[in-house]
Amino acid sequence: MPLVQPGPGSAITLGADGKYHWYYELNMFKSTAILGTIIKIFGGIIFFMWLLDLIFSGFEDIWGVTKIMLLIFGGFVVLSLLGYAVVAITYGGKYCVLFEMDEKGVSHAQLPKQFKKAQVMGFISALAAGRPSAAGPGLLAASRNALYTSFDGVRSIKPFPRQHFIKVNAPLSKNQVYAEGEDFQFVLDFIRAHCPKAR
Repeated sequence: MPLVQPGPGSAITLGADGKYHWYYELNMFKSTAILGTIIKIFGGIIFFMWLLDLIFSGFEDIWGVTKIMLLIFGGFVVLSLLGYAVVAITYGGKYCVLFEMDEKGVSHAQLPKQFKKAQVMGFISALAAGRPSAAGPGLLAASRNALYTSFDGVRSIKPFPRQHFIKVNAPLSKNQVYAEGEDFQFVLDFIRAHCPKAR
């Protein structure tokens, strides 16, 4: 089946470097994707601690151990909510990400809030023209929290179209790829077509 291509109004640009580039602004107060991931990580840690505690105690006082772990988990949830709120306010309510994708993998880089959307779109346009230096080399140098996922290592792909993101999971890399509604299907189809080991 041929891949769906980005439409005329697409935010995705094919650069002269052979990579697809796009920019996404996540509203941190409306989306639960990042917060949900944080809580799931803490939940997994608490579950592992609960299991170890039961094993070492010979499965005695299961309810007592469970109550303690539930209290600890509740505390982590409250701290996560407070921490997330502080970070969201610090970022101005937006998580700004620049994506790059080709046949080998996908990467994202968080951008500092001082970069405006117009600057980023100018950078992407310059990439499409094969002139990245024309848009100001400081943009990529200032990016942070970059993550690259090789498609060869991807084991599962989980799309969440209503929240505009795709979980691309490899053993040592848990990536979340965001795309606007009109571009979502293209990004999902492209990733699926290039991840032979994914289910």
